[in-house]
Amino acid sequence: MNQENKFCRNCGSQLSENEMFCKKCGMQVNNNQEVYNNYSSNNVPKRTNNALKVVIVGGIILFIIIIIAVGVYLTYIKKDSSNDYNDNNPIEDKEKSILTNKVSFEGFTIDIPNNYSYEIEGTTLSFNNNSGTWYAGVQVVNSDYNLLVTNKNQIISSIQSRGYEVGTYDQKTYSGMPCIVMETVGMGQKMIMSYVKINSSKVFVVSVVNMFKDYDYDLLADIVKILSTVK
Repeated sequence: MNQENKFCRNCGSQLSENEMFCKKCGMQVNNNQEVYNNYSSNNVPKRTNNALKVVIVGGIILFIIIIIAVGVYLTYIKKDSSNDYNDNNPIEDKEKSILTNKVSFEGFTIDIPNNYSYEIEGTTLSFNNNSGTWYAGVQVVNSDYNLLVTNKNQIISSIQSRGYEVGTYDQKTYSGMPCIVMETVGMGQKMIMSYVKINSSKVFVVSVVNMFKDYDYDLLADIVKILSTVK
């Protein structure tokens, strides 16, 4: 065996003949044990696994730290986003999570959700959708709601005088607001007309038309819900 090609089993350093200890790592040399000849990158003696264990444990710890950091970050972002809206921004509809605009109309302020198209023309606040399949008109009149309730025939006569036929007549409450509700027909168009109480001296007069639904009470309820934000 060529002793000039003898290598340390611990670190792979070349050993001189008759050396008892490796000059590089201090490993004792046993002349009777197997030695590595023709040293190359493919037969480098394997060192202890301590370094590998340290790397693995360190990697696991780092991974856990990253997971915790990401969790804390996402929790913070979620919490912070829930406070995006304050008293200086449009208020948030708690039920639908839809932002609203504060709109001044006839001396009142009404919160109108952003998903409703609206327009104020003179004394009329109108709502409609982009496809034009439904329409709702709102006006404010000076009247005692309780007095209107006790004068049903007078109300019906007033509406008939404008060319409308009056079908059902009822009293309902939407979003805490008392309403007189009538199904009417005028010029072939079916429509709901409603008197909605604002206070002791004023009422909203609401007209609701839906091309695909004869009498859309759901739409009326939605409009009255918007009007219930009146201040």
